[in-house]
Amino acid sequence: MLGVRIHNLTLDEAVTTAEHMIKDGGAHLITTPNPEIIVRAQKEPDLREIINNSDLRLPDGSGLLFTGKFVGKRFKERVAGIDFMLELLKTAAQKGYRVYLLGGASGI
Repeated sequence: MLGVRIHNLTLDEAVTTAEHMIKDGGAHLITTPNPEIIVRAQKEPDLREIINNSDLRLPDGSGLLFTGKFVGKRFKERVAGIDFMLELLKTAAQKGYRVYLLGGASGI
């Protein structure tokens, strides 16, 4: 999409892919580009490069699915970042994966 590469995965496939990353070890970057991020990446080549070099790029936003149909790139489904995170956290709880959250205001 406009020079931003996005994986064509379902939510379940994305979680499975993330599990493989966990098992492989090391650091991995997962991004959830939506239409606004893709538009911004047109003006910010560094952002586009970060997204394109991430290990997993999920189609976040119904506008992406609509545009994909229009340009002949049909996505299996929308994989919203929050939905992906919640499913991955459920998987982590079930399988004993440790989770570390970084960010937020002081005290959070």
